[in-house]
Amino acid sequence: SDCRGGERQGNGFEVQVRNTRRRALPSSQVTATEAVAVRLPLGNSSSRVVELYRTMASARLDGGALAGQLPYADGHGNTITASGRTVTVEVGSMGATVIWNMGSTLRVTLAAGSALLNHSCGLCGDADGTLAGERDVVGQHEHWRVNPNTTRVPLLAADPGRPATCIESAAPATSDPCATTAARAEAEAYCAALRDDAGPYGACFGVVEAEEIFADCVFDHCADPNLACSTLQLYESECEAAGVAELQSVVDACG
Repeated sequence: SDCRGGERQGNGFEVQVRNTRRRALPSSQVTATEAVAVRLPLGNSSSRVVELYRTMASARLDGGALAGQLPYADGHGNTITASGRTVTVEVGSMGATVIWNMGSTLRVTLAAGSALLNHSCGLCGDADGTLAGERDVVGQHEHWRVNPNTTRVPLLAADPGRPATCIESAAPATSDPCATTAARAEAEAYCAALRDDAGPYGACFGVVEAEEIFADCVFDHCADPNLACSTLQLYESECEAAGVAELQSVVDACG
């Protein structure tokens, strides 16, 4: 969101994410994205809210079903499109694009001339073009946390089956889901296509770097095998966006 006050007035661009834990307490730091909400500014002190869930049938735009309104455009530079399980929300007035694969991978990108550069808050840091100091930025603006001590207005509808507040891990960052040799070996075998030059992604390796996504895939598989397929979906999406035409998908094989 924009740190300069737009979101505090209830009409600025904002992204909220609902994560749920995938491992039992006290090691609750392994979570997965279950829902995403985006506030779409309309340029006249008003806004609309799109709520995305893991099924398109559950998606909402200002409380009404979204599916029948796709592709969506409102004349204010806001568009919503869907391709397969990937939903793309573009907020032209902010130069921002939100992409979610209805799984564990969510990306927010800013155009070169975006007004949000060096002015954003939350888990995305301040978007100043460098990673230095990002942890401090996130800590200074803890209004992104959902807990009783904040005045943040939730954009997502309440889920009676989920806790309303974040539960901090009793031992943060101390649990490695790949701690056992067997778990890591199984995860690396599952994600092997991201390192196989002669495999289905070989044509993309010189275009889109795969090593970081391989590491994410391994971590996700160790935490919950159901999450790792989303990581492969992300790499395929980035290869396709980069214009790699010879790509062979493995997503059907993993879900």
